[in-house]
Amino acid sequence: MLEIKTEDQIYEDLDSYATDECPQITNRARGGVFRSILAIVAKGLAYLYQQISGAIDMALADTSEGEYLGRIAQGVGISRKQAQKTKGYVVFGRHQAGGDVNIPKGTIVSTETDSSGNRYRYMTTSDATLAAGELTVSVEVEAENAGVAYNAGAHTITVLETPVAGVDYVDNEPDWIVQTGTDTETDDELRERISLRWAAIATGGPIEWYQAWAKEVCGVKDVFVYALQPRGEGTVDVVITSVSGAPSPELIQQVQQILDERKPLCADVLVKGPTEILFDCEITVWKHPWLGYADEIEQAVKDAAQPLFSPSENPQIWVGDDVHRSRIVAAAMSVEHVIDCRVRLKLANESNFRDEDIGIAHDQIAVLNQLTVKVEIAPEP
Repeated sequence: MLEIKTEDQIYEDLDSYATDECPQITNRARGGVFRSILAIVAKGLAYLYQQISGAIDMALADTSEGEYLGRIAQGVGISRKQAQKTKGYVVFGRHQAGGDVNIPKGTIVSTETDSSGNRYRYMTTSDATLAAGELTVSVEVEAENAGVAYNAGAHTITVLETPVAGVDYVDNEPDWIVQTGTDTETDDELRERISLRWAAIATGGPIEWYQAWAKEVCGVKDVFVYALQPRGEGTVDVVITSVSGAPSPELIQQVQQILDERKPLCADVLVKGPTEILFDCEITVWKHPWLGYADEIEQAVKDAAQPLFSPSENPQIWVGDDVHRSRIVAAAMSVEHVIDCRVRLKLANESNFRDEDIGIAHDQIAVLNQLTVKVEIAPEP
């Protein structure tokens, strides 16, 4: 095994060797020619050791980065996914019917400026017409720049930056996206796909292949494969999520097409997005009788619990995962001055909370509908 030595270690080795092999050299004073030569050689060898160590790291997927990780990926037949722009449809509308209204290509719409000072702009990709007698028309738009940030939520693209006579408002519906905006694939994401590809090559397992193939598509975040005949003999369900949440029909179709081209002939593969199961959560905490303010503790408990319900913040949230009260209790109990906690859950369409976890099927994902936090004062000891 290669031992990476420091400059001081190398100098000591050289000095020891020179003592044994060159006893006739007696002037080894600091600043002298002999010591200076040894120091120069030691520095050069130390630099060489550093380069060798770095080269070893760059040759392994677990430690490689950037361009070198990309070369390793190419060796197993994949490449880094590049950033792409969000594309979708925005509604242009008016309050009263009238004649034809031309909406020229390049018309700019945007979101309101958010609390961080960011505003996201989109341009129409072709000429469109709001026809006489009609109140609305859907027009395709493309984001100004690439990136996940442009996957705007429903009803947030509401600013018509390019005035169009006869158009009173713009809006985007919940399913407005047809191409999900993505960031350039990170090293960690690419490293995961390399690992999946190696696992598929090594085992020949269909689950690993389905995961590896599906993740080649830009916009796919996670892939969950259920090969235990969910719809009968020979069936496989592939459930995907996107970087912006629920996958669009277009993203599902892209993945379906790739899997249909590569799957075994006898396999019946269905690609779909997870069914969202809305649930409500009620957290009651008891604070120390003399310490802490109730309103501050309430907010702190919300801040501690909220990430548990967000897949973007908590990688432990997966398709098919049950909602466990114990995780929520642990988060609430981490708040200062909280000495006891009770968590109750219910489905959004139910009327009563229960002291039970919520079970989630293999093709479902739990989505928080409403979070309520109550703060009570614990009895004095």
